[in-house]
Amino acid sequence: LRSFAVGTFNQGQWAWEDRTEKTGSDKGRMVPTDMGNIVTDFLNAHFTSVMDYQFTAKMESDFDLVADGKVPWTEVLADFYRDFNKLI
Repeated sequence: LRSFAVGTFNQGQWAWEDRTEKTGSDKGRMVPTDMGNIVTDFLNAHFTSVMDYQFTAKMESDFDLVADGKVPWTEVLADFYRDFNKLI
């Protein structure tokens, strides 16, 4: 919830009303806040390879291999960090 005040100016007088609104969802759907949009824009600008859908799909596949015991988690992490470290 986000609190805010609404001011109305009528006949030379201000009237203030405190209100709250639910943020972060729209009819049961998640919607980003302003800060979420700023962070996403930053990540897209500076970490394009990590924000790519193909990257996410590959990571999910790698996690499945770890869960099945076919690949050690340290190998997946080292593979990710090798490229990610260059970005930071």
